[in-house]
Amino acid sequence: MNIKEELNTFFVGCFYSILKQEENSLEGITNGKLSLKEIHVIEAIKKTMNKGDNTHNGVAKMLDITPGSLTVAVNVLEKKGYVAKKGNEKDKRVTHLELSSLGEYINSCHDKYHEEMIAAVVKITNIDEQKILISSLKKLHEFFKGHSKIKL
Repeated sequence: MNIKEELNTFFVGCFYSILKQEENSLEGITNGKLSLKEIHVIEAIKKTMNKGDNTHNGVAKMLDITPGSLTVAVNVLEKKGYVAKKGNEKDKRVTHLELSSLGEYINSCHDKYHEEMIAAVVKITNIDEQKILISSLKKLHEFFKGHSKIKL
């Protein structure tokens, strides 16, 4: 197998494995009522709440989706009881997104999953490998941010 084939196999397999493991880990907590995409919307709302940018546009930007796509997801999560919309008293055109106590609980479980995943990676690597891994992943992250729309 050449390097390009190995990289492709790694990226596809690793990406799928992480998502599948995350989905399986959170399945028991959500009882199948939330998709992984919905959990990531909840996570983005929490992160933007912490920054004070929890508007539709702020959350959509963090997720790199359109505000319209976010509206659809938020409406579903609101009906399920995970998210609430709160109007801005100063500017009636702005709506802030907040997590309900159930949304906060799901987000804390999701955070715990990520903490355990990283702890497992740290456990199987030494400090030199960790430094190389972080350096390499930073480069990959910058590449994929700049090439998010690879043309066919």
